[in-house]
Amino acid sequence: MDNDTDPDDLDQTDDGGPPTRMPYPVKVAAFLLGTLAVFAGFASIANTIGDTGRTHAVVFLGTVALAAVVAVVGLFRARRWGSYLGFGVALLVALATLRTVGTAVVGIGFLAAIMGTLMTRSAKDWLGFA
Repeated sequence: MDNDTDPDDLDQTDDGGPPTRMPYPVKVAAFLLGTLAVFAGFASIANTIGDTGRTHAVVFLGTVALAAVVAVVGLFRARRWGSYLGFGVALLVALATLRTVGTAVVGIGFLAAIMGTLMTRSAKDWLGFA
C-alpha cells in the first residue's frame, strides 16, 4: 500500500498545517458563544415586544447576539478573528454583569471559560497561532 498514513489519524494535515478536525475546546467555546447568542437574541426580542422602553438594552443585546454568531462562524472556519471576537464578546458580557455579585460571578465565569478553552494548545493550533 503506497499510502503509509493511518486513516484514523486525521489530527494533522500532510503539510503540517492546522488540524483537520475541530478540537474539543473550540467546540466548547463555540457552544458557549452560540448559547449566549440564543439567550441574547431572545432577550433582545423580549425587550422589543415588552412595553419597557429600553431601546439601549435591545441594541446592546442584539449586538451581542450578532457578534456571538459571527464569532461562532469564525471559530468553525478556523479564523483568528473568531477567537478575537469571542474574547471581546465574553469581555463585554463580563463587564455588563458587574452590577451585583451573583451576576458578576456568572459573567466572569463565562469569560474564564471562553479564555480557558481558546487558550489551549489544540485551539491555538486550530486557529493558526504559532
